[in-house]
Amino acid sequence: MPFSVGTNWDDQLITACAEYPEVTDFFASLPSAVIGHGRPIRSVPKVDRDDLKRHVELIHRHGRTFTYLLNAPSLGGRQFEPGIRNRIVELVDWLVDVGVDALTVSLPDLVDLVKRRHPKIGVKISHNSTVLTTEQARMYQEQGADLICLMRSTHRRFELLQEMVETLSIPVQLIATSGCVSGCVNMVSLYHMSQTCSLTREGRADTPDGRHGQGFCFSWCHAKKLEKPEEILKAAFIRPEDLGLYEKLGVSEFKLDTRVLATPAILQRVKAYNERAWEGDLQGLISVFQLGYDTRVGTQMGTGGKVTVRKLHDGGREAAFKRFFSLAEYVDFKRLLELDSKAVDGFIEGLKKKPCSASCGGCDYCSRIAEKAQAWSEEDRKKLLEIIREYRKALYAR
Repeated sequence: MPFSVGTNWDDQLITACAEYPEVTDFFASLPSAVIGHGRPIRSVPKVDRDDLKRHVELIHRHGRTFTYLLNAPSLGGRQFEPGIRNRIVELVDWLVDVGVDALTVSLPDLVDLVKRRHPKIGVKISHNSTVLTTEQARMYQEQGADLICLMRSTHRRFELLQEMVETLSIPVQLIATSGCVSGCVNMVSLYHMSQTCSLTREGRADTPDGRHGQGFCFSWCHAKKLEKPEEILKAAFIRPEDLGLYEKLGVSEFKLDTRVLATPAILQRVKAYNERAWEGDLQGLISVFQLGYDTRVGTQMGTGGKVTVRKLHDGGREAAFKRFFSLAEYVDFKRLLELDSKAVDGFIEGLKKKPCSASCGGCDYCSRIAEKAQAWSEEDRKKLLEIIREYRKALYAR
C-alpha cells in the first residue's frame, strides 16, 4: 500500500523513511510562489529553489518520488493574464527540469497546461478540487489525470468509494490524517483553502492582518470541537488499524498530511501507518486541533510576545489578538484532549452498518463513542474556548 508523506525539507526525514518500503512518495511546496499552497507561511521552513533541487535529488537516491503542490483552488482567473501565465509556465518548466515526478493541481486549466507541455509528468488532482462524485473523477481522468485525491467527506461513504474504484482506471487517494470538522463551511465552500493559497501566493500570509485569514478558520474549527467533542470523531481520519477496511474496497493510496510537523512527529505517524497499529492518544496521529504542534520552525500558535499585531486604539482588541496567536502561553495542549485509539475499535465498522447522513438525523452514535473514548481537561477547554470567542468577537470590532 503506497503512502505519500508530506516532507518538512529535513534530509534526515528522507533517510529515516528508507526503512519503510510503503513510503513511496514525498510532497511539499516552496513557502511562496505564483501559485500558493494550503499551509501558513510561518509553519513552512524558509527553503528556496536550490534547497528543493537538493532535496529532490536525495529523495531520488532513496528510490522514492517527489510531488510538488500547485494546489490553489482559485487564482481568481489571473492565470489567464499573460504575465501571470508566463510565471506559471516558468515555474512548471523549472520543476520538470529539476526532476519533480508529479504535480498536484486543483484547477482544470492547469491539468491541460501541464499535460500539453509535459505529457510524461504525473498529474494528481488535489483534495482542494473537491471531487465528490464518480462523474467528477471521471472527467479529470479523461483530461489526463493520473491520480485523484478525494474530498474528505467521501472517506466514510463506502459504497461511493467502491463505485469509484470499480469505475476509474486511475487510483483514488485518501488523506488518512485528516481532522477537519465534518461538513465544515470553511472547507466545503473552499473558503479556507482559497484564502490560505491566495495569501501564500501574494506573500501576505504572515503579515499582522494576513494572519487572520488563517485565524478565522482555525478559531471556527477549534470552537466547534471544543463545544461538541463528537465533532472530532465525525472528522474523516483513518486509524492505522482501519486501513484494511479501505483496502478491501480497493483503495490503495493514502496520504499523510505531515509537511509542517517536526521530523519525530512525522516519523511517529509513518511508523504507525506502516505497522497498522497505534496505542494511546490519537491526537498523536491526526490533526485534531492543528494548534500547539511542534513544527520545524517552532510551536504553532505558541510564539507569545514575539507575535506582531497592528497597533490598535482599542487595547482590548489588541489583547484578544495577542492571546489567540500565543495560545501556548495559556493552554497546555497536551492536557487538553485525549482520544483513546483502542476505545474506538469497531467505530468504522459501525458506520458501515449504519451509513452516515449529512444531518446525522438524530443519530447519537458518534457522541456515545466520544463519551467513552475522550478525556478532557475541563479547565483548559473552558480557557481555550474563552480565548477563541474573544478573538472572534474582536475580529469585527471597531
